[in-house]
Amino acid sequence: MRVFIIGVLYLLIASCAFGQVSGRVVDTTSKPVPFATATLMRPADSAIVNSAAVTDTGTFRIGGVLPGKYFVRITAVGYQPYRSKVFVVSQGQQTNLGRLVMEQTGRQLSEVVIRGDKPQVQQTAEGVTVNVQNSIMTQGSSVLDVLQRSPGVIVDQHNNTISLNGKTGVLVMMDGRLMRMSMDQLITLLNSMSADNIAQIELMNTPPAKYDAEGNAGIINIVTKKNKKRGTNGSVTLTAGYGMYEKASAAVNINHNTGKVNLYGSWSYWHDHDYGHLNAIGSEDAQILGGQSDFSYTGISRPISNYNDCTLGADIKPDTGTTIGASVNYWGGGNTNLAHNYGYYLVEDVSTLSYNSLFNNSAHAGDGIANLYIDKNIAGQQAIHADFDYLNYKTQSLSNSQSSFTNSQGNPAGSTDSLFSPTQRDFGNTLIQVFIGKLDYSKQFNKKTKLEAGAKVTYSRTNASSGIENFENGVCGCPTW
Repeated sequence: MRVFIIGVLYLLIASCAFGQVSGRVVDTTSKPVPFATATLMRPADSAIVNSAAVTDTGTFRIGGVLPGKYFVRITAVGYQPYRSKVFVVSQGQQTNLGRLVMEQTGRQLSEVVIRGDKPQVQQTAEGVTVNVQNSIMTQGSSVLDVLQRSPGVIVDQHNNTISLNGKTGVLVMMDGRLMRMSMDQLITLLNSMSADNIAQIELMNTPPAKYDAEGNAGIINIVTKKNKKRGTNGSVTLTAGYGMYEKASAAVNINHNTGKVNLYGSWSYWHDHDYGHLNAIGSEDAQILGGQSDFSYTGISRPISNYNDCTLGADIKPDTGTTIGASVNYWGGGNTNLAHNYGYYLVEDVSTLSYNSLFNNSAHAGDGIANLYIDKNIAGQQAIHADFDYLNYKTQSLSNSQSSFTNSQGNPAGSTDSLFSPTQRDFGNTLIQVFIGKLDYSKQFNKKTKLEAGAKVTYSRTNASSGIENFENGVCGCPTW
């Protein structure tokens, strides 16, 4: 009993220490904006603190907020992102931001007719479906851009995480196939894929039985376009822009459908020349430098990314109840980054220390997927689906850095430890091969009762190597790998 009372008192004290942020999201006509995402962020570094989904009445509530300065960022499909003013949350305070007004980004493409039975955001039994096909939100955007504007989805590129309704550990799929790669590479892939090839995004909090029972935050399934029109048709999309440097993308889709045979192919290209500039001043207790130190730091980077994505496939219907299909997809490319970092340290009882570093990084990645499937409908509202996949994923990265750490007389500072080595090089190589076989069976007994069962076999093979090399006087002092 005593332990219980102490636990209750602790919870009461802890709850009083936290604040709460709430508000109501509306459009310019004062109508609620449902399915938006409210993200609480720190103004100092724009770090994500917490997030919450906006209800169908437009309200949101974010709890467990520590005292401090924050701002709220609201994103929603079809609306321009909204950023509030910086506000202060005190201990135990409930902060109501009131009405937050969002403006629409624009209308749908003029040649597309959007009917009332297929809105841009649909509520389903599994979660929410975002219909982005032929939407203006996809023009010139990457898949990652569209995903970040989807309700309840937060992409934290600083920490390489994707969360759904505030929960990390979400599974990301493409056309029902799990993207078996690290989260940082997955974010790179989604950022290099053109959104012109996407039909919809399924956000499933309670996924059906046909999906893997993995993860604890649900599933994000990205569905690509599949043209069902008869005859031969296609599309070409070109975009270009210029910020600090040039940016461009291109996409080509072609489809030939005779009714019994459907042949399709697509290709997209993504180029992004970016620029980053960071200035920082502060102080820290750096024992490795001799004690308390004040520093001034500047970092400049110029990353360049080039990626290609192509797909070839065929669907054949030998009879009305059978479909046989096969497809091959390849995504690949690379990025380079030239960075210059320099700074000054003022250390107690030590002369001014200067740091200067030139960093050169190149990374290449390739992902190939081959698929073969068979769909068979059987009398009595029964269906069998067999699926076979092979995935080959490969990455290679190499980084070189030239740095100097000197005192006011121009002599090397610090010890001879490898931390202060003027020349360093690191590399990383990864190869992942996965074979997957699935067999699913379903039977619809009536409108309310349905049976789903299946079996799955997965074989994976991973080979990875990495290393860091330190050079002294032009000679590698690293261990033998």
